[in-house]
Amino acid sequence: MKSILILVSLFLFAAATSLFAQMDIRPLMKVNVPFQFSVGEHSLPAGEYLISSVQPERTIRISSVHGKNSAILAVSPLYKQSPSAKTCLTFNHYSGVYFLAEVETAGQDVARTLPHGKLETEVAKKNAAPESTIVLAELTGR
Repeated sequence: MKSILILVSLFLFAAATSLFAQMDIRPLMKVNVPFQFSVGEHSLPAGEYLISSVQPERTIRISSVHGKNSAILAVSPLYKQSPSAKTCLTFNHYSGVYFLAEVETAGQDVARTLPHGKLETEVAKKNAAPESTIVLAELTGR
C-alpha cells in the first residue's frame, strides 16, 4: 500500500511539474507598491513586484522581486475606447485598507480587472464607496 501511495504521489508531482512547465508566463511590468495590499485572498506587504500575464490571458501572476510573496489570479478583461497611455495598478481603498482592482498596460486597449475577494466584500459592506489610488509601473516586456 505504501509503495502505491509513493507511486501515485510521484505521478501527481510529475503531472503538476509538466503543467507548470507548459504555462506561458510573459512579464508585463515592475512596480513598487508603497503599502500593504490584498489581491483575492492573499495579503501582500509593501515592496517591489513583478506582474506577469499567464497564458491563458485571463490569469496574472504577482510576485515580489525576491520571490518571497506571490499570487496567481484570474482576471476579467475591461475593454477601453483607446489604448491606455500609462502602465499602472489601480487600488481600491477603504479607511487605509488597499485592494488591487485593475492592471493597465500602456498601448493596450484592454485592462485586467480583479474580482473582489471575501475580505474586500466584508470591508466594503462596512464602509462608504472606495477611493482609488493609482501606482505607476514600468513596462518590462510583452
